[in-house]
Amino acid sequence: MRSPDGVHSLTGYCLRASELRVALANLVGVPMPQKTDAETPAIAIRPPGNQTSVTVRVAFPPSAQSDHCVWITDLMADRWLLFDGEY
Repeated sequence: MRSPDGVHSLTGYCLRASELRVALANLVGVPMPQKTDAETPAIAIRPPGNQTSVTVRVAFPPSAQSDHCVWITDLMADRWLLFDGEY
C-alpha cells in the first residue's frame, strides 16, 4: 500500500482463509488458490495487480520486524472517500 504522494508505504497482511482476503483479491485481480490455511498470513495486496484506491483499517502487530508491516483488519470502502456512518 502506498500513500497518494508515493512517499510512504506499508505492506499489509490478512489471514489466508478469510472473507477479507477474498474481497481484497477481487479488488486487485489476484488469483486465489483452492486450499488455504487460516493460521498462515497471506500478503493481501501483491503486484502486479490492478491498482485501486481503497480505505482499510489496519493494526500494527506486536511482534512485527518492521514499522512498515500491518495487519489489514477491515476493508472500509472500495474508494478513498468515506461517508458518514462508514467509519
